[in-house]
Amino acid sequence: MRRPGVRIGLLLSALLFFGRFGAYTFVSSYLKDQAGFSDAAVGVLLLCFGLAGMVGNFAASAMLDRSLPATLGTAAAVLTGPVMFLGQWHFKPAAVAALCLWGIAYGAIPISLQTYMTRGYAAEGGLALFVTTSQLSLAAGSLIGGLVADNPGLATDYTLFALPAVIAGLLAATRLRSSISATTPPAGSDAPAPAGPGRKPDAQ
Repeated sequence: MRRPGVRIGLLLSALLFFGRFGAYTFVSSYLKDQAGFSDAAVGVLLLCFGLAGMVGNFAASAMLDRSLPATLGTAAAVLTGPVMFLGQWHFKPAAVAALCLWGIAYGAIPISLQTYMTRGYAAEGGLALFVTTSQLSLAAGSLIGGLVADNPGLATDYTLFALPAVIAGLLAATRLRSSISATTPPAGSDAPAPAGPGRKPDAQ
């Protein structure tokens, strides 16, 4: 937690999981009550959302070695549009396209965040903090999203919970690259190997 890179990673995790679950928790209600899909169609659309998430996951895996900040920043930016769109427009074909795009964008986020948190020092501790932060954030997002969805309604809920993705995208674009440099151990920082049988200790 004392390293700036870890704090940035946890902040991004909190923003993205909070925003995602503040909106996604009520996507079935949106699709049925606002967009007018039947129960059977909603099931198919949620399956499409999951498949789109797999596409996003594999796409992010291929892009992460090239640029982690660009991958995560692009996913956060792409996530913003569909969530905000779904809150304001109920045109069925557009809702289907927005839902699939949302799935692709979100599918890239967990693997990007986990990759970031495992780079640098104390990867195991960073992953533990990541899991804790994401679980608390998704619970808080679902709770607050429920309050907003009840009053003033789903349109406000989706617009409101698109904002954390906007902030996360800006953070990824402006702070993530320097944070990655800060969390990467400098060359030669590893401790020397202990002397073993047949190996003389280093000269003092």
